Amino acid sequence: MNNSATPPVSVAVVIPTRNRWPWLADAVDSALGQSHPCMQVVVVDDASSDGSAARVKSRYGARVHLIQNPRREEKSRARNAGVRAATTDFVCMLDSDDLLFPDSVAQRLKPFLEDAAFNGVSYGVGQRDRKHATPNGDRYLSGMILPAYLANFSMLDNNAFLMRRNLMLEWGMYRPELTNMEDRELLLRLTAQVPFRFCGAVTHRIRRVDRSARDQHAAILRQGHAFTAALREDFELARQLGPGFRAVEYLEDLELARSLFKLRRYAEYLEAARAMLQTYPDLMRGNKRVRRRMRVARAMSAWPLSRKGRR
Repeated sequence: MNNSATPPVSVAVVIPTRNRWPWLADAVDSALGQSHPCMQVVVVDDASSDGSAARVKSRYGARVHLIQNPRREEKSRARNAGVRAATTDFVCMLDSDDLLFPDSVAQRLKPFLEDAAFNGVSYGVGQRDRKHATPNGDRYLSGMILPAYLANFSMLDNNAFLMRRNLMLEWGMYRPELTNMEDRELLLRLTAQVPFRFCGAVTHRIRRVDRSARDQHAAILRQGHAFTAALREDFELARQLGPGFRAVEYLEDLELARSLFKLRRYAEYLEAARAMLQTYPDLMRGNKRVRRRMRVARAMSAWPLSRKGRR
């Protein structure tokens, strides 16, 4: 009789980073502090200029598998490199300014341990900053959840899911040409192809760090409509999205308009907002934030002219 215990499944937490120290240290500490016993932490430093790589080496040594990109590769390629470098059964993601709660991995492994035949994706709830998060409610579903995700994009985020590494390699991986909404594109693909199971727990905390916000908004505008273009290239996914593709287009247009506003390109923002009012009148009806920004943009666009007139 063999009394040897079955070894625990191994899980890698992949953390891409660029100039996020000391938030990166908090993220790594939360990954190393998981209650699940068999963990690997992979940090992909995307050509940081703040000494992040040297600090990771000094602070963590062999406890962290560090990959250093000699030049900037952006988030999608960094995450893909981390998944390929992992030597574990499962993988999950963590943004370098966010945190995992101590039982995050253990909770998301439960669906796999309770059903050995399950070969999908397990996910948990994210808590934004210190706001209260509850794992209860109809929006957290199990099964083929694409329709639910299209109806409520906030039900899933990049830190929420855990899956077998081989499935990630086969079905997942991030589109390298996307520098924004790359996680949404991946999650749309996955929710259309594989079953999801909700683990029933709050698993991570999303922190607000605006250190590189201007660069982020500029990158969003450079990407333009590449997100929806990538979805159109996947004919089967586009077919499954059906009328829901309109919600995805609306989401991308909102992101682009928001970046115009944040970069104070007010005239262009007003043009984009008016176009959305014409294209998505039903979806825009309840969007008070866009209308509020339109009022600000009008005022800011007129301010230099009115000031000049008083001279």
